Amino acid sequence: VKICSKLFLIKHNFHSSKNVFESVSNRSTIFNQQVRMLSSRFMCEICRDTLMDPIQTECGCRFCSSCINLHISTVSNICPGCQSHISQHKLFEDKAVEKEIFNLEIVCINYQCNQIMILRDLEEHLKMCDYRKEKCESCGASFIENEREIHMNELCKKGIVKWLCTGH
Repeated sequence: VKICSKLFLIKHNFHSSKNVFESVSNRSTIFNQQVRMLSSRFMCEICRDTLMDPIQTECGCRFCSSCINLHISTVSNICPGCQSHISQHKLFEDKAVEKEIFNLEIVCINYQCNQIMILRDLEEHLKMCDYRKEKCESCGASFIENEREIHMNELCKKGIVKWLCTGH
């Protein structure tokens, strides 16, 4: 995936940014680098990753929901961003930033796919992307979707054995 200001377009709404990030397999490093280049305001000040279910503190710092909740419950009630005192009951979901993140344009995370889309559409695109990795049901090997025919007709050992045995 290219790291630039190019973006994806997907036609699916999510109830939570967690669904999108999980579909990108451990919050793809490439996606995070793309977002990081756009704005540090979309980065959690604890994990330094793209905000997942953004929370804003009373002091205005932003964190992933899980990061700040864990910090407050196990480390301290001092903000890791600005060192202000923070309290659990004054944290609030930052839906405005979450919407901005979902509207960021990014390039598909699949190798060789240059499709540009907004993050909101990523999960649906990944299901249909010609460059997604698939696993052969016959031999178990991995291949890129747009090379399925080549794999089945030329590379799949079990497919070739089946072809030879049936005389086709």
